[in-house]
Amino acid sequence: MKEIAPKCHEWVSAKPKTQWTRAAFRTHVHSDMIQVRRDKLAVRDTVICPSALKKLNKAIQYAAVRNEPWENYIHNCYSKELYMKLYSCTLEPIVGPEFWQTATEPRPLPPNVKTPAGRPKKKRNTRNDIAHDTTKLSKVGTVVNCTYCKARGHNARTCEVKKDDAIKKAVEEGTVPIIAKSTCVCKICNQPGHNSRTCKVKKQQQQGASINGLKPSNIVSVKQLFCGQHCIMTALEVNTLTLCQ
Repeated sequence: MKEIAPKCHEWVSAKPKTQWTRAAFRTHVHSDMIQVRRDKLAVRDTVICPSALKKLNKAIQYAAVRNEPWENYIHNCYSKELYMKLYSCTLEPIVGPEFWQTATEPRPLPPNVKTPAGRPKKKRNTRNDIAHDTTKLSKVGTVVNCTYCKARGHNARTCEVKKDDAIKKAVEEGTVPIIAKSTCVCKICNQPGHNSRTCKVKKQQQQGASINGLKPSNIVSVKQLFCGQHCIMTALEVNTLTLCQ
């Protein structure tokens, strides 16, 4: 520093080393906040702190304006009358636990702790600590065989072939399949893949009824088109019905 900036070296040299070099700093931790507060309190000549005194002066001024005694603005808990009333009664001694009577009622039990859903488990996994039963054969690694399609890897409950056969059988018989939950069958044309709301046959019937001046309510479904000899009519667009005698 002396070679690069002589003036800076002279200015720093004039200062004490405790202000500009770390080697001269004090190693212990210190804070001047407490000492500053002590200096401020030493200068004050009042008994009450300035913040409380400011509020008291404001209350006294308010009482003087209304021409009322300032005692009316003090809470009753600070009054001598209430203090004497609190300590007027005597405190009688009580017996200890060794003199207590034994209760005849059953001992109260703590409430049942119910763990909410989704909370993590607290118990340690003891699956590897407990010895397995040697009298039972473990099913780990066994392959499941389907009793319906005789295939391996699934059972009859989840067999896709069984579901497809049930749908085909329901379509042929004209009943709604119950096994297939994901496949819907139309109630009008008994065809799978759509419902009666989006049925094209229903729309064609309604269009034909509107052209011929008939109401859509007069159009009946294929199920309802039958005669006395149980001959099912397969016509989809019907304007007039002739029943067989």
